[in-house]
Amino acid sequence: MVPPETRPATNAYRRLASATVGIEFTGLDRPRPKGGQYKYVMDLVRGFSTSAPSSTRFVFIGSLPEPPEEIANLFRDRPKTWRYRQIAPWNFRGSLYLHHPRFLGLALREGLTLLHCPHAFVPAWVPCPVVLTVHDLIFEVLEEYRPILRDRHYRLIRWANRRRTSRYISISQSTTRDMVRLWNSDASRITTIHHGHHPWPSTDPCPDALRWIGDDADNTILSTFNLEPRKNLEALLDAIAVLASKNPRLKLVLFGNAASNREREQRFDEHVARLGIGDRILRTGFVSERSLATLYAHTAMFVFPSLYEGFGYPVLEAMSAGACVVCGRLSSITEIVEGAGLLVDQCDPGSLGTAIETLLNDPGRRRQLGEAGKARAATFTVQRMVSETLAVYEATLPG
Repeated sequence: MVPPETRPATNAYRRLASATVGIEFTGLDRPRPKGGQYKYVMDLVRGFSTSAPSSTRFVFIGSLPEPPEEIANLFRDRPKTWRYRQIAPWNFRGSLYLHHPRFLGLALREGLTLLHCPHAFVPAWVPCPVVLTVHDLIFEVLEEYRPILRDRHYRLIRWANRRRTSRYISISQSTTRDMVRLWNSDASRITTIHHGHHPWPSTDPCPDALRWIGDDADNTILSTFNLEPRKNLEALLDAIAVLASKNPRLKLVLFGNAASNREREQRFDEHVARLGIGDRILRTGFVSERSLATLYAHTAMFVFPSLYEGFGYPVLEAMSAGACVVCGRLSSITEIVEGAGLLVDQCDPGSLGTAIETLLNDPGRRRQLGEAGKARAATFTVQRMVSETLAVYEATLPG
């Protein structure tokens, strides 16, 4: 329990002090890789437990019988102010639509005075103001995702996002601009709150990660293994193929395994085979936090050629670990990096390869960018994200 003197004065959050806040998590807690949105909610909840008024009641709504293990102690140790409620998933025709009235019933039973939806789902009917976090508008920005706009359930979600939301939290200025342009949103109802990141703990390097890097860290490039087309991995492979002919020690380490299916895996393998770089690529699969911190800190650079990001959480992670980062100029990345990394035309493998080659030959420049990135990442604190989110809650609650 946090000592009373360290908690914020109740009068700073006068309305929030007597509120019952629901946090909608049913779309994020199914067994899956724990990505950026999952981390975002876990950081918020842990922050609320120490920064929100001690009298504020929170109702965390998930689809599993038990809350996530990262925050389970809250519901065990503080049952009067932290309650977990389950809306179990139904899997029959029409069950997605029934999720809306089920949510209404729970909101009425729990007496919610505010609901925060930290991902896409907003109930069509809810008896209180709604705060929605908008991470991106990818389905409406990129052509490859446009077919989903014709899905009836998606149209209902989009309608609720636009018509049942009282205030929005946008995770980047880029996403805010997309909302104004594509949703015709009122900018006065949008608050941009960047993600925060905890500094990496000071621990010994992970032996497994060091083995993946091998004896030539200065020629080892790190990136994510994500087969969504927008992640633009093929452009990085093309750049590596050109560089490999000049640098016999060059290696690409790909961590994770996101947006993968048999068809995409096959296309990836065929592309690697055509380029003849199979011996230059190491795929680690999913990695631990300690392994990831080691990879960021001990490889020559982190390259993120994505075409569109609502925020770009891996870039912030890499910068926080002191990695030299190479990213594209599109969407939100420029506002995250802001001079602390090398920004290139990620649509052009030639430009991407030239940037990588230049940095491989200039360790001093890599160190300079790594230090600048670490300083820049230190400004993206979780505490700042939590306090700004609580301020949105306070402003949204009825006066």
